[in-house]
Amino acid sequence: MAAVEKEPILRRQSLSRRQLGILPVALITYFNVSGGPWGSEPIISACGPLIGILAVTIFPWVWCMPLALIYAELFSAFPTDSSFCTWVGMAFGRPMGFHVGFWSWVAGVIDNAIYPCLIVDSLYGLLNGNLNGEDEVVDNLSFGVKFGARVIIAILFMIPTLTSIKMVGNTMLFLAIIVAAPFVLMVIVAIPQIEPSNWLGIAPEKNWAQLISVLYWNYSGFDAAGAYAGEIQDPKRTYPKAMMLTVVLIAITYIIPFVAISGVDKPHYSKWTDGSYTQIAQGIGGLWLCIWVLISNFFGNLGLYIAEMTKDGFQLAGMADSGLAPSFFAVRHGPNGVPRRSIFLSFSIIVFMCLFDFDTILGIDNFLSALASVVEICAAVRMRFTHPEIDRPYKVALSDKNLTIAMILPLIVGCYIVWNEHFDHWGHYAAIP
Repeated sequence: MAAVEKEPILRRQSLSRRQLGILPVALITYFNVSGGPWGSEPIISACGPLIGILAVTIFPWVWCMPLALIYAELFSAFPTDSSFCTWVGMAFGRPMGFHVGFWSWVAGVIDNAIYPCLIVDSLYGLLNGNLNGEDEVVDNLSFGVKFGARVIIAILFMIPTLTSIKMVGNTMLFLAIIVAAPFVLMVIVAIPQIEPSNWLGIAPEKNWAQLISVLYWNYSGFDAAGAYAGEIQDPKRTYPKAMMLTVVLIAITYIIPFVAISGVDKPHYSKWTDGSYTQIAQGIGGLWLCIWVLISNFFGNLGLYIAEMTKDGFQLAGMADSGLAPSFFAVRHGPNGVPRRSIFLSFSIIVFMCLFDFDTILGIDNFLSALASVVEICAAVRMRFTHPEIDRPYKVALSDKNLTIAMILPLIVGCYIVWNEHFDHWGHYAAIP
């Protein structure tokens, strides 16, 4: 059965354009998962600096690393666009391959609506933070302006994704440097102001559900690297190195800034929400640092948006190649084979989701993303036992039993996110397209 199903996969693989090496794959995956600390502020405010810092110190190694390595094993074994749909389908049947692909794709599209929201919310909170007490007319006007700004940003951000995935990979390095620069400086400026006692702060009323929800959102998305597996050079060598590099970059992204800004605690951590980094920068370094962080916010969210849109486009096209989506979306355009039809469909849904606030989008995104991750984890373990004959160019250096044990904690985390988002935010799911 495996040999029969893998033959068309290899045939499609030979036709793909393999343009991406280790660094581009790591950076595109990095921007799909993180792309900077944007939106992570509630990790600290939910339970306090001590718990938040411990969370971002531990989570990359108990969640990210196991997933990154098992994905590298199977993406290198099935190096075609929308790779995880193929091996989930082999593990649990073709219908489940479709469902996982659909959940992942919808989660990715909805996730992409977050980034225009974060940019607008950061700017709006900085310039118009005094509007909370105004009347309903002003509130309605503010919503209309915010929605229009989100749509304009979404359009501008979409344009680079219509060129080529190789250009996307090259662009990620440029954007990563722009994003990192003000945070490096913020850490340097913060060091003389740090009060170590601030690190020990624990919120009197802990919001564990919010902590885990935002934590998961900031560290989810490693399966994105399988959406464009057909575009990657030498998967055996590229995948494991790129995925491990991504985990390290993501760990640094949150740990170092959190230690610095929570040590200064300006403004107080209890006031931190998504989009608060501009106010934090102003409290630490003044208006000049605030403006720099705001500019970095724009480029960081640009990188997140481009990476996610690229993933969504190639994933839907890969599903169409496999007969899991309408063949209309399998069409690639131009010499670089960009799936523009898939990208335009994603964009139309993003515009709709810009009507909703950050928490609503986050709840839907986490539910679908975690649901897909839970099935992918189970499928990855099952594949070790049911399809040992499959050629795995890269294989995690664990026995089948030890691999199963290593995936228990990620599975528990994923199941909790599914359960929590479903029962805490079930009313939001009516918004799913």
